[in-house]
Amino acid sequence: MQKLIETTDLCKSYASEGHQIHVLRNISIDIYEGQFTVIMGASGSGKSTLLYMLSGMDTVTSGQVSVCGQEIHGMKEKEVAGFRQETAGFIFQQMNLLTHMTCLENVCVAGYLKRGRTAKETEAEAERLLGLTGIGELKRRFPVQISGGQQQRCAVARALINHPKVLFADEPTGSLNSAAGREILDLLYHMSRRGQNILMVTHDLKAALRADRILYLKDGKIEGELSMPPFEEKDTDTRERQLIGWLSGMGW
Repeated sequence: MQKLIETTDLCKSYASEGHQIHVLRNISIDIYEGQFTVIMGASGSGKSTLLYMLSGMDTVTSGQVSVCGQEIHGMKEKEVAGFRQETAGFIFQQMNLLTHMTCLENVCVAGYLKRGRTAKETEAEAERLLGLTGIGELKRRFPVQISGGQQQRCAVARALINHPKVLFADEPTGSLNSAAGREILDLLYHMSRRGQNILMVTHDLKAALRADRILYLKDGKIEGELSMPPFEEKDTDTRERQLIGWLSGMGW
């Protein structure tokens, strides 16, 4: 399989009250194309920090990060912004939709900066993606007028508007009820089967069940990984038992 993301001795630390806090320690991992990869770990293990550094949204203290062959550590701010626009899409736990804009406008505003595409083409693509995520009929509504699950679908469409090579998702179901969360996970899984590369952080066992590969982060280090066959609904109980057993061995 072709490497999508590669890190070498990746570290993240910061100073707090005269002490050096080490969030991530010498992480060397490879993420491959065609896989739905999940990063798990307890709260405070550094999951979201790792995701933000891999997507170019946070700086690296030391080490290297290469995404789609581009070394992002050392890029200038303008270069990082261009990288994020062209290569990375990001789904946040709290959606971060602009409340004064409609669903359609929220998706479009993220796409207007893409080079070589007109505003009309961007709007047509936004409508297509809202339809793909199942909320095409809600395109003229504002975030306050739709449910949390529908807001997250809009956020997924926004993350996809520039056709990112990698879709990064940080606890995308964390603020949703179980039914809405399941719908979002199903949506992401089906997208992964259509060829969208996805890297997701979660502490939720149910969310991780759809992964092809799970990395476990503990105390700022990768403690282990688990590969799983393609997800099928009929195998959910068996898959869950396997995952629980593995996580138990990781100290989860």
